[in-house]
Amino acid sequence: MEETENIQHNDHNTAPGGEGEAALSGYLRAPTQYDQWQAACWQAARLERGGEYAEAGARWLKALSLSRTGADRHWCESRA
Repeated sequence: MEETENIQHNDHNTAPGGEGEAALSGYLRAPTQYDQWQAACWQAARLERGGEYAEAGARWLKALSLSRTGADRHWCESRA
C-alpha cells in the first residue's frame, strides 16, 4: 500500500499545469522553422556521407526553402 501512496503523491508533478508539465513544455513544442532547417541539413549531410547524392540534393533543396539568411541559402544552393 505504501508504494501506491508514493505513486499518487508524485502524480501532482505531471498534472496539467503542474511542475512536470512546465518542465516538459520545451520538449513538446512544435518545431520551429529553424529546427526544420537544421534537421533537413543534418539529413542531407548524412545522406551525402552515405553516397546517396540524389536524395541528399532533395534534402538540401528542402533546407533551402527553410533558410532564413543569405549565407544559409547560399550554402544550401551550393550543396544541392
